[in-house]
Amino acid sequence: MLKEVLDDQDGLASTFKKLERISSTEEEVFRRLIPKFQALRINMDEFEGVYPKEEIERDKRSIEMKKGLFDHVNSPFHQRAQILEALLAEQIELSEWLGGDAMTIVPTEYDDLYHGVDLAAEFKGTDTLRYLAMGVDVTTSKISIMNKLAIIKSHIKDGSLTEMKYFTSEGLPDFHGRMTNIPSIVLGADARTINELADLWLTVDNSKNPSSETDSIGREELREQAREAQKKLAHHRAQILVLRQMEIQLETFGRLARKKGHTEIASRFDDLFAFIKAALSKKRISKADEQINESDDVFRAIRENLEKFF
Repeated sequence: MLKEVLDDQDGLASTFKKLERISSTEEEVFRRLIPKFQALRINMDEFEGVYPKEEIERDKRSIEMKKGLFDHVNSPFHQRAQILEALLAEQIELSEWLGGDAMTIVPTEYDDLYHGVDLAAEFKGTDTLRYLAMGVDVTTSKISIMNKLAIIKSHIKDGSLTEMKYFTSEGLPDFHGRMTNIPSIVLGADARTINELADLWLTVDNSKNPSSETDSIGREELREQAREAQKKLAHHRAQILVLRQMEIQLETFGRLARKKGHTEIASRFDDLFAFIKAALSKKRISKADEQINESDDVFRAIRENLEKFF
């Protein structure tokens, strides 16, 4: 996602204007949640022996150098994107947003910056593991979405997929190294959705960290509010929004790979599509929430670009 901020600066001028301010709730969620999210990142130092120490240190310096090129690293736009990444990582694990067989992997900043992987998901099947790299976006810019999908399209056409240099997971505890040929997609939500999620998350977190001024009656009310907020968060329409984005991309990418004769790559997309289809079949939201999802700016931009993908 940091890489995308740099790559799409020209196309995002209008977007930064729209997202130049985040709410006080989002500011508080950013302050509390992001440090926890950053702590989940894969530790590059654990790869000493896989890569020479000098190479790892060089990669760390390259991270800082590249981050220094960004004008918008601490912008509200970037903060909102990080909130969405962190909430996705948490709810995929805590509330099974992608189904009970999905786990999240939070990559190093190196793989974020140089391979565009904000999050990765691991899907456990009956006899194998499947991995999916996710780029997370909060932009309302159709140009930005178009550029991201064009990169994925280019990889599929030439028979290559995304990689993570620093990869490890619970499913492959003995594997530390470069994972190649990872299917990738773009996920996102507009400001309205992120605001809803942030508000619910903060209500839940406030019950875990009540202020000293809250009396015993207030604390009980806070706990009840938190229980209700957690239920709403676990079943929020955003999980359907994300699954629908995944579904239409995986189906389209698989068709393109088959059209180009890349049957192994097509199979990777098809397998993931089956996982997502199964997860979607078990989830329900109201018609009103479906309509809100359909109007989400990011979802609309993804869908419109996929309609003219071939």
